[in-house]
Amino acid sequence: LTPRLKEIKDEFGDDQMEVQRRTMELYRKYGINPMAGCFPALVQLPLFLTVYQCMLLYQFEFQKGTFLWINRENGIRTHGFVASNLGQQDYILIGLYGISMVISTLLQPITDPTQAKQQRAMGVGVSVLFTFMMFTGAFPVVAGFVLYWTFTNILATAQSLRAYRLPVPPLTEVQTVAGGVRPGVGGKWQQRMQEMM
Repeated sequence: LTPRLKEIKDEFGDDQMEVQRRTMELYRKYGINPMAGCFPALVQLPLFLTVYQCMLLYQFEFQKGTFLWINRENGIRTHGFVASNLGQQDYILIGLYGISMVISTLLQPITDPTQAKQQRAMGVGVSVLFTFMMFTGAFPVVAGFVLYWTFTNILATAQSLRAYRLPVPPLTEVQTVAGGVRPGVGGKWQQRMQEMM
């Protein structure tokens, strides 16, 4: 839809209400939910906060855990730079997490080519700031949580890369000439959204 949205912005650029109305008509015509981009992230947020709180509250349980280089001997040798267990802060793991965040940000597709540099700079800036806050202790995290988050980030990036490489299905209109929805397309949720519009 990006070329069609750009045409709408070029034609009605001064009238934001008309741009908004035409954009919503286009979404309705092709059966696209404008909340599809943000809603999955909002659904994941309570789960993420719950996992984070559990890891903070039960970090004593991670005192027995080790992972690759995270062990008692390395912790003693490096004077705490490497965590002795998964219940402490590990700077190498935080660095790996930061790198995975920057890479996943750079691999995301750009929705608006005119703002490509700005979108990339914002994503990389947030990733670097977040990693810096972890390093300084402004956002305290235990190695177990960073390990969980790093693997989640790597798997999500791999899944996104696979999805980006799949062929884009052709746009098909889901509305009939009479204004109704074709059978089998949309459903109750889409009908409610149309009634609200």
